[in-house]
This record gives sequence, structure tokens and C-alpha cells, in this order.
Amino acid sequence: MAVVADCFTIGSKVACRTCYNQNIEGEVLAFDAHTKMLILKCPSSSGDARLNDVNIVNLALVSDVQILQEVSVMPDVPQTLDLHRLDTRVKKQ
Repeated sequence: MAVVADCFTIGSKVACRTCYNQNIEGEVLAFDAHTKMLILKCPSSSGDARLNDVNIVNLALVSDVQILQEVSVMPDVPQTLDLHRLDTRVKKQ
């Protein structure tokens, strides 16, 4: 089993080999060290350059993890969610 890093930097490019021998390569969107879950943005499987696939990888079930490119500039902090507005939309639906 691969050794899991303490933290993956958002925006870095990584490659994983799953327990099914499937290679997944993409950009890190999120990482949770407690659950060892990694969310990757990958090129679209449909071939459309405007779209992306999002893969959630359980690092406890991968055989190899490689950091292909470490991000040098930290991405901007995402905007906060307007929970009141989201709650209103849920109630309307």
C-alpha cells in the first residue's frame, strides 16, 4: 500500500493507481486526511474540453500515489456560501 502524505496541496497534479489497476490522474480539489479521501478534477471522459470529471478516491484502497506537479502559488480562498439563500432555494424546491 502506498504511504499517504500528510496533506495534498489544492491545485497540485497527482496520479493514483486504484485497487482495480485503474490510473486516475488529475488536479487536487480537496483532501481530507481524517478519512483519507482525495477529490480530483480530471479531463472529461466524454472528450469535451469544456467539461471535467470529478473523482473521489479513497486513498486506503490505492496501491500507488504520485505527486506529478506541486502547485507553487496557492489558489484564492473560495467565496463563503450564503446559507440563508441556499435554505430558501431548498424550501422553494
